Amino acid sequence: MIKHPAQHFFLENLIDYAGTFPPAALSLAASLANFRADQQGPAPSMLGRLICAGSALPELAELVVSTDSFLISALLAKPEDLSLVADFHARVGKAVRVDTLETAWSETASEWSRAWNYRLFFEVTSPAFAQAAAFCAPQAARLGLKLRTGSVQAEGIPAADQVADFLEKAHAAGVPYKFTAGLHHARAGEYALSYDSGSPRARCFGFTSLFTLACLHWCGQLSKDELVEQLGSDGTPTADSQGLHWERWSCNIEQIREYRQRGGRSFGSCSFREPLQELQEMGWIC
Repeated sequence: MIKHPAQHFFLENLIDYAGTFPPAALSLAASLANFRADQQGPAPSMLGRLICAGSALPELAELVVSTDSFLISALLAKPEDLSLVADFHARVGKAVRVDTLETAWSETASEWSRAWNYRLFFEVTSPAFAQAAAFCAPQAARLGLKLRTGSVQAEGIPAADQVADFLEKAHAAGVPYKFTAGLHHARAGEYALSYDSGSPRARCFGFTSLFTLACLHWCGQLSKDELVEQLGSDGTPTADSQGLHWERWSCNIEQIREYRQRGGRSFGSCSFREPLQELQEMGWIC
């Protein structure tokens, strides 16, 4: 059970489940089984979309049953892959739908304009932050950005100043965004990067830490320099009936709700149960 409205608005649909991707790398059948179970678990409101590679949509169509009801974010490589989505919809009932697409940013981003009936997130790297944000801004109701925040190798984790630069560009442009990878731990800290014995370890941002700091920056309470400094710390947010708090900064319930609607939308994680367990350990969920 989620304790406060602040936590409810902060956590609602926050985690997109990507069980088929590393480090979990489950089969699609196992990932779907987990997703169904988590829909009936202790915090189903936290669960967002099922993440599925476009190439796996035909297999997913075979696995869907009449009692299923969920939304999907499909990872596509090129606009022509939209045919995979159309074929999927032709094979399943209306209760299971792709409503979101994710693809890599490129100079030919305008070719995706015919995907008008989907929300689309462009995965970007630091050289393209400003250009991609400017492209998405006029259509921010359906276009957004995506940042990779983790990896199974330490060198794949962006530095705090890169994350802060991404957030500054997205917030200035009024563009929503999501994150992928490396955020399935609730708090910032050093963690193993995979489930393998002998896995490399590195500092990860932690999803409650990252989204709280992003919200505070979006509200205008943190400068970019302060954001960089706090992203590099191991602080922990707290929540109560008034809102979210990080050291001397706070955001209220209305600010959290607006931030989630217009700013940080979700993050992709290969685990839903680990974040849930850590939130329970933090006392956010009982």
